Amino acid sequence: ITTAVQDVLQTIDIRVIDELLQEIHNASTVVLIGYSATLELAKDIQTSLLSSKKVVFLGETEDLQQKLITSLDKQSVIIVISSYGTLLTKSPELVQMISQSPAKSVFITQNTKNMLTNQFSQTIHVTTENYVQIGTYPLTFFFDYFTRRYAALYGS
Repeated sequence: ITTAVQDVLQTIDIRVIDELLQEIHNASTVVLIGYSATLELAKDIQTSLLSSKKVVFLGETEDLQQKLITSLDKQSVIIVISSYGTLLTKSPELVQMISQSPAKSVFITQNTKNMLTNQFSQTIHVTTENYVQIGTYPLTFFFDYFTRRYAALYGS
């Protein structure tokens, strides 16, 4: 776990994260999408951002995800969270909808070998190694920083 945390700390670019947080803050609509464990992580992110007075929508079902995606405009941000890229292969139609949306799309992962990330406006890898044995911990650690940084910059 210590190695994974050090990897996250060395891999993430604070300037890039701050720019994304500013885009989230300024966005008319923000949508989070996750699958399985990252859906639970997305729920935590939603709650944390809400405590900083930023409302974000969570696509918990495929039907809701599609409805949210089709409602987005160019002032919107959609963030797809996937530990190992499962979402990319599980839902190619969803990825296609996201890539055709006018919204800024951001793919955040701890998998260093995802192949379909060119479908998104931006990809953020939070590690340089895959840490399968510790599950989603690198993403959880990253998003703890992410939401606390948002609160520091934009919270009330």
